[in-house]
Amino acid sequence: MQIKNNKTKQLTLIIGTAMFGLVLFSQTASATSLTADFGVGENLNLRVDGVEMRDWAGSVNIDVDGVRSLALCVDLFTSMNVNHTYGTTIGTEVTIDNGGRVAWLMENEMPSLSGVSQLAGLQLAVWDIVHDNGNGLSTGRIRQSTAHTTDAAAVNEATALIALSLGHSAADGIVYNNYNLHDFSKVQTLMSVPVSANSVATSTPEPQSIGMMAMGGLAGLWMKLRRRK
Repeated sequence: MQIKNNKTKQLTLIIGTAMFGLVLFSQTASATSLTADFGVGENLNLRVDGVEMRDWAGSVNIDVDGVRSLALCVDLFTSMNVNHTYGTTIGTEVTIDNGGRVAWLMENEMPSLSGVSQLAGLQLAVWDIVHDNGNGLSTGRIRQSTAHTTDAAAVNEATALIALSLGHSAADGIVYNNYNLHDFSKVQTLMSVPVSANSVATSTPEPQSIGMMAMGGLAGLWMKLRRRK
């Protein structure tokens, strides 16, 4: 099911300051549940394993046992429903391919990014680094679309971030291994870092958007962070 989101989410990324130790403790001490929602980004046309699809690319607002923070998807090949409660177990960046490189990007570059294309580009860079070892978006499993236009600004941002992250690593990644509570099946894996733990994305929906959200609630609208293959 494709995300039904024809307009780019217009949100503001607010970078908060928090002490490393306190934030890390609050995120990992007793996390049992997680909910996620759209942050800053856009739907992008991609070619994934040779299949054309449209995926949400951008930051993800998460709430882990009442503690809000920002995350990115580090697993393009599973899906997750927004505003649905999942169980989660906490891991570190070493559990993700090139996780240290992703953590470095999130720690050093994510706080300075605010535009829609910038955050979409960061997410593209993360997917390419995790799934294709950072070989660029013209080859490998994750590529820009050949059938439709992929936001050129997001692709350029991703290319720059992939190159910038080469040879860098950080050891403070917080990985959320999420699963369905009813059958314990795996859903999308997310990553955060302490510096972004209090960086909460907020939004002021347009009147049209408010109406759509109300209709969606009444109809039990089921949205995903990405399209299920």
